[in-house]
Amino acid sequence: MQDQLHIKEETIHYILHKDFGKRKIYLLFVLHSLTEEHKENRITTSEDIVQNISATSLLKMSLWIFS
Repeated sequence: MQDQLHIKEETIHYILHKDFGKRKIYLLFVLHSLTEEHKENRITTSEDIVQNISATSLLKMSLWIFS
């Protein structure tokens, strides 16, 4: 964005945070070559998370992240 808009990175951060009220969300990158054990563990963990999150709490979490 900095190169496209020709403005300082600090200005972009200010506009996004103060003017638009956006927050920075950190993402975790996953290795491209997972072992079978890692893949199975990720599937099991993901299924557990999905079962434990109700639709209401998911909606609340979405509203909190994007507000």
